[in-house]
Amino acid sequence: MSAATTFDNGEQPERPGRVRAAYAWAAGGTFGGQAALWLLSLAVMGVLQPSDYGLVGIISVFYSYCRTVQDAGLSTAIVQRPELNRKLLSSAFWFYVSVGILLMAVGIVTAPLLGRLYHEPRLPAVMRVLAVNFIFLAVRTIPTALLTRALNFRQRSTAEVAGSAANALTTAGLAFTGHGVWSLVIGGIVGEASLTLLICWFARWRPAAEFDRAELFSLLHFGLPVMGSALIWEFYIQSDFLMIGLILGPQQLGWYTLAWQLGMIPADRLTAVMNKANLPVLASLQKEPERLRTHWRKVIEATAWLTFPMAAGLVLMGSDLIHTVLPAKWAGAEPVLPQLALLGGIRSIAIVIPNLLTAVGRPGSVFIYNCVAAIIYPSAFALSARLGGIAAVGWAWVAISSIMTLWLGRLGLKMSPIKLDDYFSPLRAPLLCTLSMSLVVLALKQVSFLSGLARVAVLVGAGVFSYAAFGFASFRRFMRNR
Repeated sequence: MSAATTFDNGEQPERPGRVRAAYAWAAGGTFGGQAALWLLSLAVMGVLQPSDYGLVGIISVFYSYCRTVQDAGLSTAIVQRPELNRKLLSSAFWFYVSVGILLMAVGIVTAPLLGRLYHEPRLPAVMRVLAVNFIFLAVRTIPTALLTRALNFRQRSTAEVAGSAANALTTAGLAFTGHGVWSLVIGGIVGEASLTLLICWFARWRPAAEFDRAELFSLLHFGLPVMGSALIWEFYIQSDFLMIGLILGPQQLGWYTLAWQLGMIPADRLTAVMNKANLPVLASLQKEPERLRTHWRKVIEATAWLTFPMAAGLVLMGSDLIHTVLPAKWAGAEPVLPQLALLGGIRSIAIVIPNLLTAVGRPGSVFIYNCVAAIIYPSAFALSARLGGIAAVGWAWVAISSIMTLWLGRLGLKMSPIKLDDYFSPLRAPLLCTLSMSLVVLALKQVSFLSGLARVAVLVGAGVFSYAAFGFASFRRFMRNR
């Protein structure tokens, strides 16, 4: 059965086996894709310069805002809406294509202005080529939303793994043949094109030659608040890159990009996996508060078991990893990595809450939260970058995010069936095991006489073994009750 057929009839995915499969395939797809990407990325980083990554990062900040505008919250509305029809989906598709063409033109026209703003002569040409990705996004958004709504993460993950592999292989091939920053550009485009082709193939959905403004406006009524919230979220979540690029330049932005990619493994590489499935699953449970609470506790505990030790390991060992695996030109990333790794652990839990609020029909609360964050974060990042460089930006993230996460949790308590114990009880065992593991690794770091890869391997092995030993009984109990 195609994804379109499933939702034209308003059917809901079966539970609980379908839910477990959705999370498993979402995890497998992202882990597989990221593993392929990172194995080659470490080698590519030895060839390319930090400023190359900084240049692409500058453009990514600008285009991420544009992609949020292009989506207009419609993909979330399609996942959340109880019933769909072909005319509504086709209207949304042609909206995406029209906005995509417009944004591609905007990107091409404004490229010289952004180049002058950042004093980077290479930027306009790179930005113009990357503008084609708006078309790929327009074509695949509806098929992706349908696969997501159907919890069909087996096919979605297959497409994402293939797209990541195509990106990594193309980037590596061009980097090792001397194409510099263009290896990142062309690799990204090949990855986007591959992902789009496979998503459309798996979804088996085709737009009709029809457009109904009333149907589109019914989606926009839900989607625009989501888009507004997402756009503001994109602004403050990318404002560290924006300020570092403007104040400190591409070189330091390249270092910060590496530290961010490593530090955000718990939040963006692990929790983001579950977030793919969280919205449709939580939305399907919005009228069953007790089942929603039970599922929430399982999601939070599973997230904590995965992300807390990863975040702690990066805080303790991240600098050793950079120093051992990468050339000396990347040493500038070491001072900010511990802060961003700590932030990754905090965000791994915090970023689940907005999906909860959206799933129960309260996107306006997320919008208000993001409005406040959009005022606080950019100002703090600009001040931190001027006073203390990228390391100070990292500490600003940790300090502000800790406070804002408490507020976000309070919103979840007020607007959903979730209770206070549902937040903290699932975190107790993973946190205690992580702290115990950290003490073991810290003690070994003080007495270890090894160096290089041998030192990293021994400390990582000790951390994995101690975490497994401390957490065996608690984790086994969690797996029995999931």
